[in-house]
Amino acid sequence: MLKEDWSPSLSFAEASFLLPLCCAGPVHAWILFGKEGLDSMGASLSLKLPGELGLILVPVVQFRAAQKQAFLAPTFIYQPPPCVEAYIGLDWNNFAIQGLKLYAWGIRCASRGFTVRYVSMLEPIGLVKEPYLEALFLGWESEGCCGPLKLSLAVYFGTEGVFGIEEVGISCEVGLTVGTVVLGVQAKKGQAQLSWGWK
Repeated sequence: MLKEDWSPSLSFAEASFLLPLCCAGPVHAWILFGKEGLDSMGASLSLKLPGELGLILVPVVQFRAAQKQAFLAPTFIYQPPPCVEAYIGLDWNNFAIQGLKLYAWGIRCASRGFTVRYVSMLEPIGLVKEPYLEALFLGWESEGCCGPLKLSLAVYFGTEGVFGIEEVGISCEVGLTVGTVVLGVQAKKGQAQLSWGWK
C-alpha cells in the first residue's frame, strides 16, 4: 500500500546525440543526470585509419563534477562468424601497440522478432552492468494495437544463487500514440523493485 505522501523520484536521465562532422565520422555526445544532479558529460569520435588494417582510433573526453578524463581508445575491427560476438581490442600501453587482446565473447541470434544474446566478459568493459561479468538477454518484438510492443528479460550471473543467477530484470515497452510506456521489474537477492517511465 502506498503512503499518502508518496511521490515518484528521478533515478536517472540521459540525453545522447550524434552530431555529423564533415571530415570524419559522427561525434557521439552525451549528458547523464543522476539523483544528485549532473553525473557526467562527454563526447567521442571514431577515426578510421587508412588501409585495410581494420583499426579505428576513438578519442574520448568525459567530464564529471570532480574529474576530467581524456583518453585515446584504439579499436580493432574483426568480423566473427554469424551469431558469434568477439570483442577483440588492441593491447595499448604507453602509446604502443603490444598485440591483440580478447576482452569478451558471446552469441547473438535473431529470428522472427525474437532475439537471444549471451555475453561473457573476461575484463569489465561495460557490456554487462557492474558488478557482473556474465549475462543472458532475451527479447521479443511485435506490433501492438497502437504501436510496437517489446518484452525483454535480462539474467545476470555471479557466484551466488541457483545456477549462479544473482539478478533478473524484466521490462515491457508498450507503444502508444503519444509515446512509449516502459514498465520494469528488477529482482535481486529476494527483493523486487518496480519501475516505470515514458519515452
